[in-house]
Amino acid sequence: VEQPYAEYYMDSERFVPIDLGFDGNAKKTNGYSDYVFMLYLAKKYDATAIKAIWDATESASGNSVTALQNGLASRGGLRKVWPEFALALWNDVQGQNQDDFNEWDGLTWGLKKYFELVDGGNIFGYGSIEVDKKGAPKKGFELLEESGQTAGGHELPRLTIHTNYLKFTDSDVASVMYLNALALADFPDLKIQAMVKKGGQWQAAEDWTKKTYKNFCRDVKDERIDELVLIYSNADFKRPSPGIPFMFLPRVNVSNVGCFKWQGTSSIDITVTGPVPGSSTTSSSGLVFERVVEPQLPDGGAGSESFEPKLGAISGNSSTVCITSTAAGTVSALDGNLLINLDIADFGSFAPPPDRQVLQGIGSSTLTTNSIHCTLGAIVGEIVWSWLEIPALESSSVVSADGRTIEGNVTQTLISGTQVLKWKLTAVREP
Repeated sequence: VEQPYAEYYMDSERFVPIDLGFDGNAKKTNGYSDYVFMLYLAKKYDATAIKAIWDATESASGNSVTALQNGLASRGGLRKVWPEFALALWNDVQGQNQDDFNEWDGLTWGLKKYFELVDGGNIFGYGSIEVDKKGAPKKGFELLEESGQTAGGHELPRLTIHTNYLKFTDSDVASVMYLNALALADFPDLKIQAMVKKGGQWQAAEDWTKKTYKNFCRDVKDERIDELVLIYSNADFKRPSPGIPFMFLPRVNVSNVGCFKWQGTSSIDITVTGPVPGSSTTSSSGLVFERVVEPQLPDGGAGSESFEPKLGAISGNSSTVCITSTAAGTVSALDGNLLINLDIADFGSFAPPPDRQVLQGIGSSTLTTNSIHCTLGAIVGEIVWSWLEIPALESSSVVSADGRTIEGNVTQTLISGTQVLKWKLTAVREP
C-alpha cells in the first residue's frame, strides 16, 4: 500500500530536509513518502535501528533529526548512513544496479525510474542530460541546476539528495572532464558519489567528493563512458543550519579533441647561407604518439594530455662544403613529447577560456650517422637529428575544428638561412 508514496520522495521530497514537507508536492503527502528512509534502515540493518531512533526521541527533546543522529550513532551516524541511503535510491531494477530496495521489498520506484518517466514526458521534473555537442567542437554542461538558489548561487540543503544523470549520445565526443570547485573546501557532510556505465556495464560506485576534476578519454575503449550518474548528499542534521553553498556549480565539459594516440609524419628542412653554406633534412614516417598516464595523475591532466612517441622511422641527410651525412633509425619514448590542450578545462568566468592549443611538440633522436669528410674520409658516429618542432602558442599550432588533425607548414628565418617545419598528425580512436 505504501509503495506508491515512494514516487513522491524520488520526484520532490528528497529536495528538502527529511523533517520538512516539499511545498511543491502536488499530492501533499506531507512527508509520508519519507518512509523509504525508515524502510532502508530496517532492511539494511534490522528492526533494532528503528527502535534505537524511537528510544532516542526521549533525550532529543522533540528534535526528530537529532533523534535520527543519536539513534544511528552506533552505525556511524548520519554522516555515514545518509550517503549510503542516497546511493541506494538509484534502485535500477532492470540494470540490477544499486537495486537493494527491489531485492528487499519488491520496490520498483527509484531515481532511475524517476529519470525514465521524466525523459518520457510522463511526469514533470528534471530529466537526464543528453551529452551532445550538436555539431559544435565542444560544449559544457552545468550540473546541480535543480538545487536551491540563494543570493550567492546554489546550495545543497541539509539532509537532502540531488542527482544528475548524463547520457553520452554523441559519438564525436572524445575528451570529457568533470569539474568540482568544492573539492578543496571543508564540508564534511557533503558526499558526491559517481557511477559510470561503459561497455554496457555499470562500474562500482566511486567517491568523487574530493576530486577537483576527473577526465575520460572516449577514444580509449576502456574509458568510453556511456552514462554517468552523480549523487550529491548533505548529511548535516543540525537544525537550523545553512545549506552547502555552490558558488560555482559542478560541470561536465566535452570536446572532440583526440586524446588517445596521434599518428603521422613530420620533417625539418634547414638551409644555411653565408660563408659555409649547407642544408639538412630530417623526416619521420609512421610516427605514433601515445597518451602518457602518470601514476601521480590517475585522473589525467587538468585539461591537457601529454603524449610520447612509441613508433616511427627517422631518416636524415645533410651536406656542407666538406661533409655529407646520412642516418636512419627508429624513435624511442624519450625522443619527444606532444602536449595538447583538450579544450575542456572550462572553470567558468573567473579563469581563461579553454583552447585546443598544442603547448609542446618536439622530437629528436640520436642516430648512428655515416659521414663522408672531404679530407678524413668515412666517419661513423652518434648524432642528434631533430625531426619535429611545432611552434608553441601560435595560430598554426592548434588542433583542427573536428578535433582530429594537427597540421602545419611554417618557415622560420634563422641568423643565416631558413628553417621549414612541417607536421601532420591525425587522432586515432581505439576500435
